[in-house]
Amino acid sequence: MRTKFFIAATAIFFLASCTYTSKTGMEEPAKAQKMVTLNDLSDKQDHVCGMELEEGHIGDTTLYNGKVYGFCATGCKDKFKANPTAFLDKK
Repeated sequence: MRTKFFIAATAIFFLASCTYTSKTGMEEPAKAQKMVTLNDLSDKQDHVCGMELEEGHIGDTTLYNGKVYGFCATGCKDKFKANPTAFLDKK
């Protein structure tokens, strides 16, 4: 009797752990992404809005012609990706 109870309790525990979500309600990511640093970027400026980027405050990045460009936000990255040469020619 105790063996059946133990097996049932163990099965319930494992099934419940498969649906774990964090306190925010989001499922835990399978793998953490590498944090981009200023040293990873081609330079320290957002080419769209001109903002100087700071360590730990890089909103988004993209790879273009083998260089990593950083942006203050995804909106700036999207504008850059639509026409990269227009923003790189400003410099």
